[in-house]
Amino acid sequence: MYKEPATQRKRRLERARINYQEKKANEGSEAKRARLDKNRQAKKKLRAEETPSMKNKRLLQQRELVLFVSLRQKWTQRDPRSDYHSARLFPK
Repeated sequence: MYKEPATQRKRRLERARINYQEKKANEGSEAKRARLDKNRQAKKKLRAEETPSMKNKRLLQQRELVLFVSLRQKWTQRDPRSDYHSARLFPK
């Protein structure tokens, strides 16, 4: 089986990313609305087909993400001088 060299793969992915960004930048508001609507419909369809265990997994991931974000916010709101390592950088 053919394995694409890493440099070639990186170049291809970078080209694809740039093309996608340009396409998104050039699309009008109607096209953007249609794309978002299509994504919304696909999400609804997935939700309709999901089993209870899949739903539990999804909800758990959402809860973990919310917890992570709230912890990160608490961490960034703390006074930097209360941290031992920062105390050496910011003496009172």
